Amino acid sequence: MQCEIIAIGTELLLGQIQDTNSSWLGENLALIGVDNYYQSKIGDNEERIVDALKLALSRSDAIICCGGLGPTQDDITREAIAKATDSKLILNEKVAEKIEYMFSSRGRHMTQNNLKQAMIPKGGIAIEDQPGTAPGILFPFKNKVIYAVPGVPYELKQIMRSTILPDLKKRSGSTTIIKSRTLRTWGHTESKLAELLEPKIEQLNESQNTTLAFLASGIEGLKLRITVKGETEEEIAQQLDNEEKHIRSIIGDVVFGVNSETIEQRILKNLQDKNLTLSAVEIATDGLASTRLGKVDSLGKYFKGCIIPKSQLSKHQLLQHTQKESDFSETKRLADAVRNFFDSDIGLAITYSEKEGVNYLAISSNNILIEEAMKLPGDGVRVSQFSVITALNLLRVQIENNLV
Repeated sequence: MQCEIIAIGTELLLGQIQDTNSSWLGENLALIGVDNYYQSKIGDNEERIVDALKLALSRSDAIICCGGLGPTQDDITREAIAKATDSKLILNEKVAEKIEYMFSSRGRHMTQNNLKQAMIPKGGIAIEDQPGTAPGILFPFKNKVIYAVPGVPYELKQIMRSTILPDLKKRSGSTTIIKSRTLRTWGHTESKLAELLEPKIEQLNESQNTTLAFLASGIEGLKLRITVKGETEEEIAQQLDNEEKHIRSIIGDVVFGVNSETIEQRILKNLQDKNLTLSAVEIATDGLASTRLGKVDSLGKYFKGCIIPKSQLSKHQLLQHTQKESDFSETKRLADAVRNFFDSDIGLAITYSEKEGVNYLAISSNNILIEEAMKLPGDGVRVSQFSVITALNLLRVQIENNLV
């Protein structure tokens, strides 16, 4: 079964907002075994939306329209669906009552244009799961189906999960189960990972039921997504376990997380497991690492705090807490100083050299005092992100190898 995605909204074409909905939809269609060969973005123009719908109906079994279901003049997805299929829009009284109740229950006056959202193409169904004022639409057309969902991401995802994905799965008749597992890595470049895994990828390409994909995600790491098709949950889980074990043996100690696990969550777990505390000083990254660490340890039990010295005076005041000789580099002495200042087991420093155009990291504990230069690509934002994940990953390796 082929399902096409049409994202509607001039703001998407102007780059005012990013079309994250289509990416999410494509991923989730794949997980139920539904093919997605076409995705398009169309502005708020009825004629062009109608043309896009007619083209999609000529080549796909199902269509998902995202956006354009609101109450304003430029919300014209309903009208375009009706026109493309020679249907009429009919007021759904039940939906109209629900919209009115949403307003009255919040003590707000409902303007009449909100009833536009209760107009449904004749023969279509208003999806009962309605998180916002605009309902989703399920519209069977000949031997095909058109879905329309709000563009608000949380509304779209809720309607897709509760109604549309199960409906598509049923219509497709597929019994295949598809599951993915994502390994988050740091330490190898994308090209290096591809080189190491080339024989594995060739093997998987021949298997037809398992694939491996790469995704560079900034501070979230380089992701390796393993996807497996099978007939049972048990079969797929075993295959995912086997593939993960084999991939780890090939790429070495560069996996810091699985699925949604972040580098800062892994660091916190390591600190908990070893009963260690950490503090940081960030000059090059303006507290980015500490903000992320603080969110996963909001009570400060393991991450004790951060200092961001923005002036030479504040930096020199912090350096007074170091116990290292002045012939050590400044980055090393800052890592030692922040450890002493917070009385933590580990001190982490991320600094930069304007003269060299290079960021530095240092880690201080009772057992080690190490420093690394970080020559990283990209603009200021990317360099900061890469600096943070590089520093935290080195810290992860040191803790897990019992070196700190």
